[in-house]
Amino acid sequence: MKIKQTRLAGCYTIKPDVFADNRGSFTEIFDEQYDDHNFLQDNISTSKINVFRGLHIQLGKRQGKLVTCINGVVTDFVVDLRPSSRTFKIWCGINLYGATKDQIYIPPGCAHGFFSHTHNAIVHYRTTELYNKPEERTLYWRDKTLNIDYSSWGINTPLLSIKDQEGLSFIELEKEL
Repeated sequence: MKIKQTRLAGCYTIKPDVFADNRGSFTEIFDEQYDDHNFLQDNISTSKINVFRGLHIQLGKRQGKLVTCINGVVTDFVVDLRPSSRTFKIWCGINLYGATKDQIYIPPGCAHGFFSHTHNAIVHYRTTELYNKPEERTLYWRDKTLNIDYSSWGINTPLLSIKDQEGLSFIELEKEL
């Protein structure tokens, strides 16, 4: 397993070992002895090609997330929304590949979203807090304050949910942080 720090404080990528042979493969994606986070909930998301989900954050009891690409290829985006963080308002984008079960750990207080580059992209994520709908917020994915360069990732006109189309601007969301 290879762990690498991203440019965001406390956010890192994980390349687990994949053991493959003529029957298929085996990958250990989580072992609590290597992790001091208390994960409470597991979720699976499937997406068609060209779908963007996010950028989501939960206020109140903020969620840390361990995200694993199980199938396909996604670009995962993380925005640091922790006002006291040295990387506040900085974002990073990381490609995750299902073939190698790539992972990213996203610390509590960061917004998260991903774009599916393939049909039937499957993303599994573990969270450190239970989902709380009244506390969920969506940061508008094209917010000008953050200036995320999606076109360099091949993202121009993704499929979005109504919730994601109507996300808050950074200036609106910052009042609640």
